Amino acid sequence: MKYIIIILLLNTFLKSEVNDGLVLISDFSSETIVLIDIDNNIVNSWEVNDYNLLRSYLTPDSILVTISKLNNLPVLQKYDWDGLLLWTFIFEEGECLIHHEQVILPNGNILAICKETIIAEENIYFNEDIVIDKIIEIEPLDNDQANIIWEWHFYDHLIQDYDPNMLNYGIISENPQLFNINAYNSLGDFTHLNCVDFNSELNQIIFSSRSLNEIFIIDHSTTTEEAKSHIGGIYGKGGDFLYRWGNPINYNRGDFGDQKLHAPHAVNWIPSDFPGGGNILLYDNEYDVSISAIIEFQPPILSNGLYSLDANEPFEPNEYTWINHSSNYYSLSHSGAFRMPNGNTLITIFGVPPLYEINIIEIDENGSLQWEYLGSFITFRASKYPLSYFNSMVQIGDINEDGLLNILDIVILVNCALQIGYDYECYDELGDTNLDGVINILDVVILINIILNP
Repeated sequence: MKYIIIILLLNTFLKSEVNDGLVLISDFSSETIVLIDIDNNIVNSWEVNDYNLLRSYLTPDSILVTISKLNNLPVLQKYDWDGLLLWTFIFEEGECLIHHEQVILPNGNILAICKETIIAEENIYFNEDIVIDKIIEIEPLDNDQANIIWEWHFYDHLIQDYDPNMLNYGIISENPQLFNINAYNSLGDFTHLNCVDFNSELNQIIFSSRSLNEIFIIDHSTTTEEAKSHIGGIYGKGGDFLYRWGNPINYNRGDFGDQKLHAPHAVNWIPSDFPGGGNILLYDNEYDVSISAIIEFQPPILSNGLYSLDANEPFEPNEYTWINHSSNYYSLSHSGAFRMPNGNTLITIFGVPPLYEINIIEIDENGSLQWEYLGSFITFRASKYPLSYFNSMVQIGDINEDGLLNILDIVILVNCALQIGYDYECYDELGDTNLDGVINILDVVILINIILNP
């Protein structure tokens, strides 16, 4: 089946600086996911099973992939453009408590964050249960099946300097590639990952931790066995951290004055062909009192894909590449920031209970507002897809589908609007330029303006 993503055009009153594209909003308060254009028109919508509490994604083939809940169990689902449920995979109880985020890999597999509980009997550090995160890679299969083909566990990369008679004893500052199990005093959820992203050029995974005030990068080229260890993979480090940034207190190479991040969310790599390509972007929720910030920085990456680190010093950089902060951006939780192809940044500002007010905006590099969402749907984090992202696109107005907008399309549209040569009500979705469900003279005028003002 051919899926058509209609290229929705800018009206003359819209600012030319807005990055054209489609915004996907997963409404956590209902069962609805919507795709809107930059005029705030709903282009498409999906109804999902149970409340969709997490972020959803569109593939280049216009397949919606989402995490929702069925009977209180996390479930991955795929829907086609028309809302037909294509695939459902329900995790067994205790297998993986997915939370916050997933990301679609180029091969169609899915990376997801899961909580796992290390019970007291298996916990070598504390005489009680602890909740800690892991990352899994899921390979979707036919017939609502899936394989977990790769795993990485925080619990495999720990260090402690509390008791030399316990496992993984060492000097914290000499091992920044490991996580100090005593760095955070809450055993209930002390890693609290809230985002995962993938860099296909480096084959690396990045994730952010609200509790630890840090972001981390690990190698994805490892096997699951190598990911448990400290060797293997193309970078030779196994599943140890290749890079971390934001809070060197956690590995004893800094103090509070060196801390850069405060409850960060939504860390992601800027695509290499976008302005700032290769830099890291995130939403820092508690940047200051009642102020959140959007932070961009350039990691100290070497030609071999590893990251430079001076002896006894924290990971660089010491300065941000770009920062934009305001009390208007303040959010206690969730939220996110993503770079657009034209250099703008899409920001989701998640409100607080009981109203859960939401604001999705797009700003330029100077912080000037270029676009804002005016609807009522509520989401933790919105995504915006450039029109070039989708594999199968037919341009609105290209009625004869020859790849051109010209007089031939105008003639066909005029005949349709005037019912010339038709003994039935003429309608063509590619000719409905204002998306009102009717072909009339207004569509003709819009098409002429599009052709005259490309």
